[in-house]
Amino acid sequence: MAGKPPLIEAIESATVLIIAGKGGVGKSTISAAAAIAAAGLGRRTALVGLAHSRPAAELMRALGEDAPVMAAISPKLRIFELRPEEILVEYLEDHGMASLGRRLISTGVVSVVSTAIPGIRELLVLAKLKQMERSGEFDSIILDAPASGHLLTFLSSPKGLADIANVGLLRSQSDDVQALLADPSRSKLVLVTLAEETPVSETSQTYSEVESQGAIALGPVITNALQGLTPLSPEAHKALEKLEEKDDRADAYRFVASKARLQGENLAELRRRLPGCRMARVPFIFATGLGVNELAGLAEHLLSEASDDN
Repeated sequence: MAGKPPLIEAIESATVLIIAGKGGVGKSTISAAAAIAAAGLGRRTALVGLAHSRPAAELMRALGEDAPVMAAISPKLRIFELRPEEILVEYLEDHGMASLGRRLISTGVVSVVSTAIPGIRELLVLAKLKQMERSGEFDSIILDAPASGHLLTFLSSPKGLADIANVGLLRSQSDDVQALLADPSRSKLVLVTLAEETPVSETSQTYSEVESQGAIALGPVITNALQGLTPLSPEAHKALEKLEEKDDRADAYRFVASKARLQGENLAELRRRLPGCRMARVPFIFATGLGVNELAGLAEHLLSEASDDN
């Protein structure tokens, strides 16, 4: 399928991108790279996390730096860490109940309130996203969502709460959040995976369940940390054959070649399971740590990555 790179299409077609995936697949890294990409496109961007993540912290530390990358994106990028308890208190303050909010914090009641009703924590986070989206302050809101094991609960919480609350604030907030998620021009879900057997299986299952649930439109699947193996020239093949069997250089090449082959097989399986899904591929980054420059490199790749739709 010809057209724009999948991430650009997703960024331009919806304000809120919810980025999710199995734990350990690089979901937070891709979220940070997507935020850099959106800001790089000139969009007023919010990167939103539910817990402290290293990629977001790296961006936060670097926002005041004069590096070329940060100079380009800093005016367009803000980073938020959402905590349900703080969202609840903020709501009370906005409605003239600041003293009640302070008492709830000091007595510890706010933590009880925010966990007493199943799904209320998820609804508070999604309601905050809705508020940010409605404010018109941001062109793109990138949410580093819960791991895919909790994703369906996260997405279904508004409907679950709407079913038990016939009237009142809880019902209206639930309805508003459902409307945000259900509108493909406002929200899309982007899944991140590795080209490994278990993540591929879980990603395809999550994709199918979200699709059948119909709570949110599905964007592309991003396959992270792919090994790139440059084909060897005839001379290089001869040199490799001359190396001793246990030579570290030969072992390294064989390892990368084997991993690249397995990743290719797993990618083919993912494509077989999700034939109508747009996909993008992200290369493995050989670095001791992912700093701003590495995240910017991933963002640049995502902005130019052609869809893996063949």
